Amino acid sequence: MAQRLGVPRRWLIEFEHARVPNPEFSTILSALTELGLSLDVRKTPQPAELYEW
Repeated sequence: MAQRLGVPRRWLIEFEHARVPNPEFSTILSALTELGLSLDVRKTPQPAELYEW
């Protein structure tokens, strides 16, 4: 899968463990496509409460 995404295998392993600080959005979308998944973004009817991280 790393080869199909155009990233090093180590990067993919780190990504799977949430250790890639700023993955490119296009790479994330490509990974979803490779897994047969999609991302659905919708506007909420009212503003969502802010989360405290």
